Amino acid sequence: GSPVLVPINEDAFGGRPADWPETAEFTDFIFQADQSVTGLEPLYADFIRQARDAGRPLVLMAFSSMPVPTENILSTACLIAELARPDPAVIAMLGAREPD
Repeated sequence: GSPVLVPINEDAFGGRPADWPETAEFTDFIFQADQSVTGLEPLYADFIRQARDAGRPLVLMAFSSMPVPTENILSTACLIAELARPDPAVIAMLGAREPD
């Protein structure tokens, strides 16, 4: 198996899944080093503020350029919004990539 880097803290992920290969390695969170990003677009800032004001947990699904079909991302976001308790506010973000 090829090495797989998972850019999240293993504890935050809920531990290593039993069926993952030994070549999968948790690296911890990745933060953008470029300080040129000064803030969120108003749409996102308002969404987050409204979720906080309502006491709702916020779930961010960030896929960057990973080749996950948009349909899979949206169905997962909908399942989280539908089944998770307390009622979460869900943001699913994609980076630049080829169309599905």
